[in-house]
Amino acid sequence: MRPTTLTVGSPRSHIALTLGLTSPTERLAFGTAVGLLLLFTLPLVTRACVAAQAGLGQTLLSDASASHRRISGLEQERDIARARTVAAVTAEATALRRLERDIHDGPQQRLVRLAMELGRAQHHLDSRPEAVRAALADAIVQTEEALDELRALSRGIAPPILVDRGLRAALTALAARSTVPVELDADP
Repeated sequence: MRPTTLTVGSPRSHIALTLGLTSPTERLAFGTAVGLLLLFTLPLVTRACVAAQAGLGQTLLSDASASHRRISGLEQERDIARARTVAAVTAEATALRRLERDIHDGPQQRLVRLAMELGRAQHHLDSRPEAVRAALADAIVQTEEALDELRALSRGIAPPILVDRGLRAALTALAARSTVPVELDADP
């Protein structure tokens, strides 16, 4: 019998190992020993492979993964940005509702009363001149009060100069109108 040769590799480049096993008994003993060795080490090798695969899976799918941490951070930033947007929209809607209510409760009522006073003055123009004078004096007072309320309400709204010419021009105009002496330093 020829000796047993183990060959590893391709036909062009390979490693041949001759074991020198010439009898069937030696071959059977060698095969049995290798088989028993593999049989006893199989659970350890399997356990090591399973542990390596579980560790790799846990690393890729858990918080330990850098990409997962980045995704979580980006999701958190997105949620914060959404919350800020919702808060800004809610605050703006609340401010608009308050402004509408203030206009409805104040100047609008005064202007309605002014229209009624002027109508009454027009109705009594020929018959009762004293009542007309009183109605016109009351109408002038109502007009001044309505203008004052409208000015007070418009202070919270962005002035047209801010929209048209920018912040520097708006600040300059505001400083010029101030009753308190103001010095403005608006360098770029």
